[in-house]
Amino acid sequence: MKEEDFILIENYLKGTLSKEEEDSFLERLDSDAQFEAEFKLEQQAFNTLSEGQWSYIDNSSSEVQEYKEALQDNDIQELKLTIDRLYSNQKQAHKGINKNLYYYIVAASVVVFLGFQFFFSQNVSNQELYNSYIGYDSLPSFVTRGSTNETEHQLVQAQHLFDKGEYEASLAIFKPFLESETNNTLLYIYIGIAQTELGLYQEAKLTFDQLKNNESTYDSISYWYTALLYLKQERIDEVKEVLNTIISNSYYNHEKAQDLLNEIE
Repeated sequence: MKEEDFILIENYLKGTLSKEEEDSFLERLDSDAQFEAEFKLEQQAFNTLSEGQWSYIDNSSSEVQEYKEALQDNDIQELKLTIDRLYSNQKQAHKGINKNLYYYIVAASVVVFLGFQFFFSQNVSNQELYNSYIGYDSLPSFVTRGSTNETEHQLVQAQHLFDKGEYEASLAIFKPFLESETNNTLLYIYIGIAQTELGLYQEAKLTFDQLKNNESTYDSISYWYTALLYLKQERIDEVKEVLNTIISNSYYNHEKAQDLLNEIE
C-alpha cells in the first residue's frame, strides 16, 4: 500500500478525520478488499501497541514487524481456514449467526499470544489482566462490504464511537436495536463492554445474562465476558467461579479461561 494509505488508516484510528473523510474511508472499506484486509491488520497492531511504539509514518520497528508477521503466520492462516469451515457448517444448521464472529475467535487467540510475548510480567495487576484479555482490537466489525442498509449504517456509526472510547454515545445508538436484533451476539458484546467501561456494572451483568439466556449458538460467550466483568471489579472469587464453569463445561474460550485462572491464583 501507499504511504498515504497508512497515514489515512492512522488518522481514522486516532479519530482525526472529518465527517466527510470518515464517510469516504468507510466507503472504501466496503469496496476495496485489499484495503480492508490491511486495515484489520493495522488496527490490531495499533490497538495492541502503545501510540509511542506505533506510527504508520515510521512503522519499521522490530516489535511492529514481529507482530504483523505473527498475524500472517501460516499456522494462524490455517486456523482461520479451519474456523471458517466450522462457521460455514454452523451457518447451515443455525440461521442468523453473525458472519464475522469467527474473526473474533482467531484474532483474540493471536492477541493473547502476542500480549504475553511482548508484555508478560510475573506481577500483573487485575486491571492489566482485564486489558490483556478483553480484546477490543479483535472484536468483529459491523462493517459489511457493499451494505446500504440503514440499520447496519447506524450500527457502524455506533461502533466508531465505541472505538474512540465514546461509550455513552455508542450505547445511545446500540441499545434500541436490542428490541429488533435479539439474536445479534455481537450487539450484546459491544453493549456489555461499553457498560463495563462506564462503570455500569449491574447493567453490564444484565446484558450478559440476556445473552446467556439467548437461544444463540454462541450464548456461552456470555460466561467469558461475565468473568471479565467481575475481574474489572476486582471480584476475584466470582471470577474464579465463572472461569471454573467455563473450563468444566468446555465453554467458549475455555483454554484462555484456564490461562487466566492460573494467572490470578
